[in-house]
Amino acid sequence: MKRTSTILTAGILTVSMGLLTGCGGDDASGGGTTPAPAQTFDYVISGITIDQGTGGAAPAPATHAQGVAGFDLDGLKSTPADAMTRGNAACSHADFFSTLDTDQNTGTCAAGTARGGASCQGGVDNQLPEIAATVMGFGTDVRASLNDAVAQGKVAILVRVTGVNGTPGPTLNDSSVNVLVYPVGRPMFSSCSNIGMPGQMYAVDNASLRTAGDLSTAIFSSPGSIVNGRLRVSPPAATGTANFTFTLPVQGMNIPLGLFKTQLRVDMTADRGSNGNLGGYAQLGPLSSMLGALLPAGIPASTVQTVLQSLVDIQDPAGNAMGCTAPNGGISLGLGFQTVRAVIAAAPVAGAQMGMCGSN
Repeated sequence: MKRTSTILTAGILTVSMGLLTGCGGDDASGGGTTPAPAQTFDYVISGITIDQGTGGAAPAPATHAQGVAGFDLDGLKSTPADAMTRGNAACSHADFFSTLDTDQNTGTCAAGTARGGASCQGGVDNQLPEIAATVMGFGTDVRASLNDAVAQGKVAILVRVTGVNGTPGPTLNDSSVNVLVYPVGRPMFSSCSNIGMPGQMYAVDNASLRTAGDLSTAIFSSPGSIVNGRLRVSPPAATGTANFTFTLPVQGMNIPLGLFKTQLRVDMTADRGSNGNLGGYAQLGPLSSMLGALLPAGIPASTVQTVLQSLVDIQDPAGNAMGCTAPNGGISLGLGFQTVRAVIAAAPVAGAQMGMCGSN
């Protein structure tokens, strides 16, 4: 089954705003008005959500009546009926529908009815709720761990949006902006009670950069657009390497998940971001190794492999008849998030800063 939630954590984004303000005035020739300069807005993810079904169980695509976070990562709109007949292309999983980004569906989809209604065909791929439910069965609450890590400053994903022509809000449209995501941010304030307040200072950790000390070299950087106030990161081209790293904090460990085909969207205002949607997929092999470290001693690696194999919903490599079978295959992850305005320090850092929130 394919599932969608919330993350970069999911629902969590904190926003830091660097306004390059400019006053209109006469241009050098004395005629016309100088256009206002493009602006930069910085945010930090302040909340992350992982979708749930009834009673905290994972949502079931055939019956779930709410939209799920995530994106259509494989170009299929798999129903419970046809998922079993498409062979490896659908990896025998059905998709969810989305109310966050309706272009991930075909037909008309509405919350409150199973699968979004009779005319709805959702395409959202998201197995993170199933992973959360599976790990919960072994005594680890992934949702609580993730929320605690955000509240304690241990997970601080920073988002910088540059080249914005106008003021963020529901009426803003801008066909060309650039989005840089720094997966590892460091609070530069001592009290974690400031988490979620607009205008707090954060530094980018060098672990988020291709070149240490250079904020322009974010590991995740992509062109994007703003449509009716909603920031959209352009879908990335397929590559052989992960284009985003999401850190999952569990049992005192930080588990890095390399995501492919990562997409991000969020409704922007100058101070906050809402209805955030982050999605991508992790390859089976690395995910199996990392999650194996979270389970109690005595559980064989083969058990982990078997459980995760049942969650593979992305054919990887695409078009490969064995793309859904170990050691191949991908598992989709979707997170919801919110953000709040942040101030990003000019100088990156290495590691948590002594005496600051997140250093303990």
